[in-house]
Amino acid sequence: MLKTVQHWMLDGLLKAIRSLQKKEVSQRLDRDRYSILIFFHGFDSASTHRSLVVGKVLRRKGYRIDFAGTGPVTDQVRQEGFPLHDLATPIQDLGAILDFDLNENEADYDLFIDQSVEAEQALISRLKPDLVIVDSRPTLRLAAALEGVDLVWIKAAYNMPEYSCPIHSPEFVRTWDDIIERTAHREWSYSGATFREMYLLCDTPEVHPLGQETPVNYFFVGPLLEGIDAGKQGDVEREGVYWDLRTLGADWSSIQEAVQKLGMKGIRQWVVPPIGERFDPIESCEIVDPSFLRQAASQVAIFAGGGDHGFFYQALFNGIPVIGLPTNFTQEYFIDRLQALGLGIKLSHRDFTRPTALGQSAEGLLNQYAIFARRCRAFAADIQEWQDANRVADIVDRYWMSRTEEGRLDSHYQMAQRDFARQLSLSTVLSDEHVEEMLRNGRNRQMPHEVKQDGIWYDRLDSWNWLYDNDSRFFECDYEAREEMRSYFINKKNDVLRPAMDSQRLRLTYTFTLSAVEDTTHDTRIFLPYPISTDFQKDIKLLSCHPTEMQNHFLPHSGFFYGYPAVCDFSSGEVYTFSYVCELTVYSRGMGATRTTEILKPEVFELYTTVDESLVEHPLVRSCWEDIGIDGTLSDLEKARSLYYYLARNKHFKKTKDSCQCYSCSTLKSLIDDGGHCITLSRAFITLCRLLKIPAREQAGAIAVNPLGPSIYENRTYEEVVFGHTWAEVFISDLGWIPVEFHGISIGTPALTEANVQSETLRHKVLENSEPYFDFFFGHLDCFHIVCSNSAAKEVPQAVVYEETDDGVPRMYKPDSLREECRLVFECM
Repeated sequence: MLKTVQHWMLDGLLKAIRSLQKKEVSQRLDRDRYSILIFFHGFDSASTHRSLVVGKVLRRKGYRIDFAGTGPVTDQVRQEGFPLHDLATPIQDLGAILDFDLNENEADYDLFIDQSVEAEQALISRLKPDLVIVDSRPTLRLAAALEGVDLVWIKAAYNMPEYSCPIHSPEFVRTWDDIIERTAHREWSYSGATFREMYLLCDTPEVHPLGQETPVNYFFVGPLLEGIDAGKQGDVEREGVYWDLRTLGADWSSIQEAVQKLGMKGIRQWVVPPIGERFDPIESCEIVDPSFLRQAASQVAIFAGGGDHGFFYQALFNGIPVIGLPTNFTQEYFIDRLQALGLGIKLSHRDFTRPTALGQSAEGLLNQYAIFARRCRAFAADIQEWQDANRVADIVDRYWMSRTEEGRLDSHYQMAQRDFARQLSLSTVLSDEHVEEMLRNGRNRQMPHEVKQDGIWYDRLDSWNWLYDNDSRFFECDYEAREEMRSYFINKKNDVLRPAMDSQRLRLTYTFTLSAVEDTTHDTRIFLPYPISTDFQKDIKLLSCHPTEMQNHFLPHSGFFYGYPAVCDFSSGEVYTFSYVCELTVYSRGMGATRTTEILKPEVFELYTTVDESLVEHPLVRSCWEDIGIDGTLSDLEKARSLYYYLARNKHFKKTKDSCQCYSCSTLKSLIDDGGHCITLSRAFITLCRLLKIPAREQAGAIAVNPLGPSIYENRTYEEVVFGHTWAEVFISDLGWIPVEFHGISIGTPALTEANVQSETLRHKVLENSEPYFDFFFGHLDCFHIVCSNSAAKEVPQAVVYEETDDGVPRMYKPDSLREECRLVFECM
């Protein structure tokens, strides 16, 4: 008794909590802001009914709902008062499942797909819905991708790939989904769109279960039926058989004879005859239409035949056994499950033509009715929670809540539109007009942004990543510009890349521009990075600097103009520029070009193999070793190369939000994430090498990016450092220190998405060059990598505000109002 009371109290508490949660969601959601467009199959009553149930539930919650479809059952939508947009498409008219002639010309089907997508896309473009819901229109996936709108499918669970109890279909039976799958990667004019999909499964998991790993975007919502109000089944007096024979394709006379024999025995029957068939009067038998289903569910003992999913779920919710006569796949799925659950029996196609077998099946089930009814009523009690469709509204509410949360930018990374646009304009070859157009399109296609009272804001990392992955012009222009630049630095012969020259004398002009977005005056200190001498970077000569007094703060061996004082008055919108010009010679590097007898001193070896040893036992690291196949038989060079390929070939280039970029954190982040950038991947590689006792170290500096003219290149940034690029070096016996550069992930196969390259020519070019670049950047480096000290590149801000304090220790910081632009010009001498 106590447990019963406790369960009752707990159930009440949970209901109260859910009610409060829903109330909170309702208060935070302004539903009438959101428009939802529902596409349905107007020739299919089941599709129309499901769509209407969803539309009415969402309308009651306050969402703005429109419908789109054409066909004989669309009047149901009009009668409910929904805005209805006429939409005829060839695929809808031909039906959902096709028995294709394998020798038929499939070009016709491609044309049907094109016409259907164009019609759907045009309607979405005109209405601009916030969300699209679709039932039985397979081409909507393409239309949604083209328009960048999120998509919600109404699907039966047994049609999903994860379904636990599949039925084998003959090879000659193919669906529109099969045909569309082959057209989805053609040259559609995607406009940088991404879209997400959810699935409303119009079933219950008890009837049609999925596998153990149900995807997070799958939601069971019950059968989406109206008029199910199953009470306590034990209180209902039932009799007779309800036959639904609308889809019957067998000999109708056999069914009539079976029904007649049962009627002569006094068994009451209600029959929905096959479409177009005449039914002679039979004793104790009444001819009805499909609308009788709800009444049948309240009084009949047995359902027989095979209607749509509503026929089966009315039986299931009301605890009624079923005699199944399947004539299509939907009926096969249901009747197989009912028989497996002990809730009915399945007749073979041969039994359709045997009146005696049909009659005996009905009589046998009636004779064992008590046994079947007990099982059916117990099952009905278990699935009662799925009777109504209200959970659809909860799912859509949660979707909008998650979108709202996603739309809120992290304050640490948010960037005003003027700053983000400036960043893109400086770092790409795109004009200001193209950047503005690109941002405008992105905002309409789920690019991370937030509209506030003071303007539009972006996430300086996520918004950039979105453009890189989804805007073809952004990616393609960047790739082509860099290819033009690389063609001067790197030669390709017999599919092998090598540096184009042994050395190059360069004149570098570095310009640092400081401005502010508020009227103020600051006493600043300026720290400019400067190239340092290495074995492959020599004869560095300073030609000039501006202001000239900055030379008094020049520390060439440390790689700095260090702490130059400048009072900057920004009250009149003043902009301050600091610059220098130098010359240096940079030598290319090729693995194996020369041999070395260099041996690292013990203290140097220890320095470059020191790492957090606890990482050795970390599951991510151990999994990495297993994936690569690291063992004692491999040389250091083979181990390092395997590690490089493991990271380079499997990671997508993206800017990441790293609270810490130390060696340990970069390693774990790179192993668990699907992407990374030069710093995190280089540090992960260095760490993994050191764990294997292979000496490895980090290099920082700048690379040429965009061509300006013959033998002149530049690298420009806004609110980012030019000298922040990072690569690694590993020490290999007989070879010495060899460079390892992860630049290949931004120009190779891992950079490709379905949306960021529309040109098949360019896609082929990227695929063709991917492996040669990966091979080149392990052990080779061109003459356009400028080395700078790590501290100058990453650890010391280029401009800080300097304030004296009472304790004599000056305070140095960078206020949010300062804005920095960097430009490094490479001129080949």
